Amino acid sequence: MSSIFSDPGWRRGTTLLAGELIEYSDAPNNTIPTAGQELVGQMKIFQDVSPYTGIRYSNHLVYCVAARYKGTTTLTSADAGKVFVFDKDGPLTNFSALAANTDVVDGRLIGVLDEYLTNAVRTNDIVWLVVSGPTSVAKGATVVIPASSGIEASSGLAVVKTANDNVIGSSIGGTVLIKTGTASSASTALTVTDGTGIVAQMPVSGTGIAAGTYVSAVSGTSVTLSANTSAAITAGSLVIGGPLRTDTLARVNMSAWKP
Repeated sequence: MSSIFSDPGWRRGTTLLAGELIEYSDAPNNTIPTAGQELVGQMKIFQDVSPYTGIRYSNHLVYCVAARYKGTTTLTSADAGKVFVFDKDGPLTNFSALAANTDVVDGRLIGVLDEYLTNAVRTNDIVWLVVSGPTSVAKGATVVIPASSGIEASSGLAVVKTANDNVIGSSIGGTVLIKTGTASSASTALTVTDGTGIVAQMPVSGTGIAAGTYVSAVSGTSVTLSANTSAAITAGSLVIGGPLRTDTLARVNMSAWKP
């Protein structure tokens, strides 16, 4: 049984009971876990530093909650970065299921499963969920990450979003470029005044650009779009960049509430 019962002192990337027997006070029913009862719901502030490489990604602080996993399916490193909703019966203490758009609309509290997680999260183990600050979110998340470039977490593509969309934070990953370009209507050929920094798979948004469009190819100032323009573009201002379409994670500044 873990000897950690007060200050949540374990680092990110692992769980409280990694590799240890999970004991219960009501055996054989096994519904009341013993270890970590005083830890769940506690918040700890980490620096935005990888626990494995020591690389610092920003000077911002990452706020994490020690939460007990009550789901029945063991989570793995493949679930790191996914957005979960806290259980209603224990705000900021237990979690079981992935968050849905309706959870955010309803004001449910959500958190991102520790992006550095390497070991399995078994039922009744305790793990860090990020509720505020910079983190990496899996693109499979069903909630939206708004930004000036309109990056959507479910696809990683540039889309048009409104103030009423479900949000968990602001996109901070990837290079975002503001370019001036021209294109004919119903065309994939875009000519920009300056092609510096543009690479394939970058999302594209702006007037005349269809939702979900990205850069298929680029050569100098000639950019090939993945979809036809919806209208002619004459010296229009375009947003090109953000998390690449091929990225599996999107870097965001997380907020556990709807702004």
